[in-house]
Amino acid sequence: AESELDDIVDLADAGQEGLEDLYYLPEASLKGMKDSLAKGKKADEITPLLEKILDPSKLSDEEMMIPVGMRGVEKAQEYDGIEEMVEALGPVGAAEAFIKALEYFQANKDQEPEELRPKQMTASEWKRYLDEDCEEDLLEDDEEGFDDFEGEEEEFFDEEEAEEAILQASKKAKLR
Repeated sequence: AESELDDIVDLADAGQEGLEDLYYLPEASLKGMKDSLAKGKKADEITPLLEKILDPSKLSDEEMMIPVGMRGVEKAQEYDGIEEMVEALGPVGAAEAFIKALEYFQANKDQEPEELRPKQMTASEWKRYLDEDCEEDLLEDDEEGFDDFEGEEEEFFDEEEAEEAILQASKKAKLR
């Protein structure tokens, strides 16, 4: 399961602009949204289903999470995250977008071999992946933070050297 998670991380990391191409949603929420949309697009029925998507802590560990392809959602790349997408589209529009994302993933338009395609997982596995991904992001941010200061010491040292050289040159000039 660990190598599957690594594969999922690699696939999810592929889309860095806007929403990631691959996202996992609770199977029960997707089914509920599909049913609600079929019965007449009622926002009050859809909102509780979206809450489980927006707040993973509301998921039971046994719930199944299924992959969806966000590339199937028109203008998905314009949003920085699903929260922003849900806010912009509203509950009904977001539900329609998630169903399109599911259909896009299921259609496998890239004709990706089945053994390489992301598989469904439990919510506990997905939460663990999110935790690991957040830790990696934090580590990368920390490393990038150090990169911001890289060369600062050298520049500072070079300035000291320059000042020392100026001082030495001025002392020599006075001695002459």
